[in-house]
Amino acid sequence: MNTQITYRKSASLVAITLLALGYSGFCAAAGAGTGPHVSVSVSYADLNLSSTQGAATLYQRLESAASTVCQKMHRYDVSIFASLRIAECAQHKVREAVKKLGAPMLVAVYNAHSSKPLPSRTILAQAR
Repeated sequence: MNTQITYRKSASLVAITLLALGYSGFCAAAGAGTGPHVSVSVSYADLNLSSTQGAATLYQRLESAASTVCQKMHRYDVSIFASLRIAECAQHKVREAVKKLGAPMLVAVYNAHSSKPLPSRTILAQAR
């Protein structure tokens, strides 16, 4: 899986990036092969990630960006499983972005929405 999530602290941006070389093998199974680099930048300079409202807003932005990236990645998938693949891809991208940022309130918001919660202590250790 060639997946990157980059974080530029100075610019207060999170970039959700997906190289379409096969998200968990789904692209190969769908016959998508290789494709263009897909990236969406998510700004959060205007948000206070220590507040529930700020973290929830960033979570919504991450979900939207991940959905955009994954829809573009699977745009040629015409199988009956395309929607499932897009949803799984987006969930994965949001999870990775939340892990990368490591903001405790964002992790709490993610855990409230996810069936696969992240362990808070692991995230806090990664953020240091």
